[in-house]
Amino acid sequence: MQNELIQKFFTAIKTDDAALFGECLKESGGGEANDLLRARFGRFPVLSLLYLFKSRKIIKLYQKPLIAVTEYRELIEYAEIYTAFKAYAGKCLRLYHEEIVTPVEMLAIIGDFTALKELYSAFVPNLKIRNKLTEIFKIVYRKNIVPEKDKISVGALPIPSLQKAAYLAVLFLSVVTIVFSSLFLRGFSFSTGEDNAPFAVSNAAQFLRAIDSEEGNYLLKNDLTLSLSDRPKAFGGTVDGAGHTIFVADAKDGLFDAFSGTVKNLHIVYTDKSIELNVNKALFARENTGTLTNVTFDVEADIYLSSDAEANTLVNAGILIGRNFGILQGIDGSFKGSVSAKNADDGVMYQTAFLTAANGGVVDFGYALEVVQGRISDCNLSVEAEIDGGTAGAAFAPYAVENYFEIENIKITDGSYIHTHNADTAGLVLVNGYGADCEFYGVYLIQLAVIEESQNFADITQESDKTEWSPIVGGLVAENWGVITNSANYGNLKIDMGQAETGRFAAIGGIAAMNNAPIGTCYSNSIIDIKTVDAVIYAGGITGKSDIVAYYDAFYNTNRIISASSIDRCGAEGEIKANSESGKVYIGGVSGRVYAVYFTDGTLFSGSYIKDCFSTMTITAESNAADLRIGSMVGQFYTDARIELTTQRSDIEAVMRSYFQGTNAFFAEQDTSVSGEVSGSFANTNPSITFSTTEAFTVAAVIRYDTIAKLIEESGVYFTL
Repeated sequence: MQNELIQKFFTAIKTDDAALFGECLKESGGGEANDLLRARFGRFPVLSLLYLFKSRKIIKLYQKPLIAVTEYRELIEYAEIYTAFKAYAGKCLRLYHEEIVTPVEMLAIIGDFTALKELYSAFVPNLKIRNKLTEIFKIVYRKNIVPEKDKISVGALPIPSLQKAAYLAVLFLSVVTIVFSSLFLRGFSFSTGEDNAPFAVSNAAQFLRAIDSEEGNYLLKNDLTLSLSDRPKAFGGTVDGAGHTIFVADAKDGLFDAFSGTVKNLHIVYTDKSIELNVNKALFARENTGTLTNVTFDVEADIYLSSDAEANTLVNAGILIGRNFGILQGIDGSFKGSVSAKNADDGVMYQTAFLTAANGGVVDFGYALEVVQGRISDCNLSVEAEIDGGTAGAAFAPYAVENYFEIENIKITDGSYIHTHNADTAGLVLVNGYGADCEFYGVYLIQLAVIEESQNFADITQESDKTEWSPIVGGLVAENWGVITNSANYGNLKIDMGQAETGRFAAIGGIAAMNNAPIGTCYSNSIIDIKTVDAVIYAGGITGKSDIVAYYDAFYNTNRIISASSIDRCGAEGEIKANSESGKVYIGGVSGRVYAVYFTDGTLFSGSYIKDCFSTMTITAESNAADLRIGSMVGQFYTDARIELTTQRSDIEAVMRSYFQGTNAFFAEQDTSVSGEVSGSFANTNPSITFSTTEAFTVAAVIRYDTIAKLIEESGVYFTL
């Protein structure tokens, strides 16, 4: 059946052109004539449309055969049909998300009671239709009726003002010309809404109705422009964008509330340049349990966050998705703009991510904790972000504030940058894993959070002038409590910190600023630049700080480990530059500090370690502090943390002791230089080391760099991505 024929047929219906209606039936041929009479435009059979548009001439000629139609062939529902019906239906719209508006129900909605009573028995309404009629009269006419099988009694009813206004609106629509109506009819296709025959969506009105339906299978035929002014709804259907673009305005309340369906092959562009976003909402969906595949998001806007939280409260916000418990695969996107609090003095600390606030999570059922999965994979984002922490401080990362499950093969593209003011930040995720406080009745959860095969190319800078702030910057993550493997950072990192109160520090690392868990087979090639006035500096090519977290289990009278740092088969290249007027400085080519703990009973657990790693970092540092600890591998070992070599190189003397550096070190580039005043005492080495010098000195590497590269290749130590 040709589109031109359908255009003429629909035009005949709404303009009450009986001659044109008959021509269409004749032109379609015998068999196709039945198809035209059996046509259903979305929710509306032909006879329902004739009643809606008051097409009395056609009704007079064709009402009888149309009443006999009980099976329909579905066509697309066009925007002007929905507009006309909405004018009559009012609150009755909620009865027809995807339900067919039968002719007898249409007569009740438009208030044609004479025809309703005369034709009622001919329609043979079933129980479902009779119940629907009861609801219509209750909503529209505020009258309780009980339709019988063969008759209906409605009594004398006034026509509500809504129906009067709707009648005038429909009269206006019925005189629209064929030229204009054809604009709505392009791209006609038969459809059932099943996977193999989705509803075709050609304009914004149809798309918004699809959202309102909360389900169904839809295929975009054109690019669309939407203005979102209504409260978002839950949606569990499927939208195939077919490569088209949706331009979204007035998006602060979001496209969806809870999304459990599928969106694929779609490009969404948010056109607002300034967006006020409450943390309980997000531009795409407040919560995702569905699947997004091959979807591109573009946002170029200043984001102003708000919440109902009290001052000194930490809240998480996702710009695109609030929480992800579903699958985000093949997501491309760009964010260009700023993020700050709507009220800079509200005292709320906002932790924000462009893609999602949290990937996966933990649900407390009262009797047990359950890990809810979330997956992000095969994604590319570009960011040009300016983040302002306000008076409370803040945090930002492109992909997620918190990752609780699986992230694989994601990337921040070259040319990206993140610049923050009093806001912690990282190239991919702020916090990977649960952290030390994820406890339930004394049992700490097993770490399931994984980041693998991922890369960052963004340059990242944090400026801090907040005295009660300890800034942290990580190439991939700010804090790691999970697992990071086979990943790399190529972005330059910087912290510029002003005066701080006593006890504050700055931590910066090529992979993670602060690490409490396994990092394996990772690589960083970066210029790391850190400056403080009086705060302690922790800086490393892989991690700034590498710690272990443990506790004493009084119930079982034993010591337990929550999480321990390990850095295995990793490499760092580039440069570390550090300057502090009076703060302590701990810098290592791999980690600034590796830390183990004493338990409360006095026993020592040596859980943190570095194994099969290399560093060719050039390190320069200046400080007037008593402690300036610089190592080609580690700036400070605290207690019995250790460095190990693989058995493949057990015959190579590649571990050296530098008393000036106070650490074990290996794979140092030849003639590594350290300058500045160096003095202090290392109480936790065995034996104790005390030194004092103001002379520049040079540490000669045990093995030349070209030899190191060969050893790395032979032993399988991770070198480059």
